[in-house]
Amino acid sequence: MATPYENIFNRFLKRIEDKDLPNFSEDEQIELMTGWLDTAIGYIELDGLKIKHDLSNRDNDIQEFEEDLNNCEMEVIAMYMVAAWYE
Repeated sequence: MATPYENIFNRFLKRIEDKDLPNFSEDEQIELMTGWLDTAIGYIELDGLKIKHDLSNRDNDIQEFEEDLNNCEMEVIAMYMVAAWYE
């Protein structure tokens, strides 16, 4: 089973207050969040965190991970997305 990016994006959006993000079109918002997701995964790899599933098995075109990520993995990605957004 696959995990849609939307599941992680929703967790991420609950953690931030961004007055500018709603001014972008939905496609632009998805593009921005996908960029933060890519950066977050890079940070996770740099930090050497042990994640059960291979986060590189994903498809940005259909906006989903190929594996069924668990709650912990989705939370970690969302938290690292906050760090990427903050920069």
